[in-house]
Amino acid sequence: MEMRSGTMEETGEVSRKRHWDGGGNELKCPIIPSQPSIPLRGRSTSQSAHSVAFNADEVNISIKECVEGVIGGTDYNQNKVNQWTASIVEHSLTHLVKQGRPFKYIVNCAIMQKSGAGLHTANSCYWDTTTDGSCTARWENRTMYCVVSVFAVTVTL
Repeated sequence: MEMRSGTMEETGEVSRKRHWDGGGNELKCPIIPSQPSIPLRGRSTSQSAHSVAFNADEVNISIKECVEGVIGGTDYNQNKVNQWTASIVEHSLTHLVKQGRPFKYIVNCAIMQKSGAGLHTANSCYWDTTTDGSCTARWENRTMYCVVSVFAVTVTL
């Protein structure tokens, strides 16, 4: 899948868009260390479920680093929230797909200004808990909260 101007196109790859902050600097997002990839075709049925299991801890750390790279030390700005959320989900998805793991991913991001109001989120999934997984990363600075949820569903052929 490739993201272009807000539409999804079936291209078999992830967007290669580059994003810039207000100062003309390219926004960077860390690359998750690659795991041994498991080919989707011809995969042995004797492979352990652990080798395909979703690693929530690894993804959580990477997502927080990605959020830091996109909005880091900036203050909340209502006019930039749409750009920030789009950039966070796109960069996160790009780095997840680069791992070469046999998953389909869903990434969701919410940014909220700190104002003393509560924010409650919940997710529920019906899937194979031995291979599929999700994680929710919460990041904050002095002016805002960012909550990113990642869902990974194993692709089996």
